[in-house]
Amino acid sequence: MGAGAFFILLAAGAAYDLLKGNAGVWGDVGIPPEILQWGALILGAAGVRLLVGGITSRRRGDPARETELADLEQQYADLLEHKKSMDSAAQNGGR
Repeated sequence: MGAGAFFILLAAGAAYDLLKGNAGVWGDVGIPPEILQWGALILGAAGVRLLVGGITSRRRGDPARETELADLEQQYADLLEHKKSMDSAAQNGGR
């Protein structure tokens, strides 16, 4: 998703330069305005595709993975409670 946002920002910057007539700066670097237009379109399309793919993947999720994560979180909470009770017993036994 980060790459998608980055591509969209690059495309927006190129489009801004094209609209404001600053494309000549790119020509000094060796990029003609036609190539800059195509680059902006390709980067914009790729950015949108990456963002949509990331959002779709995140929404879809994996129910089995979510269940496993919930089980691991419960096991961790149980271990912390067990450690706390062991520490408490050790402190009470040492007095």
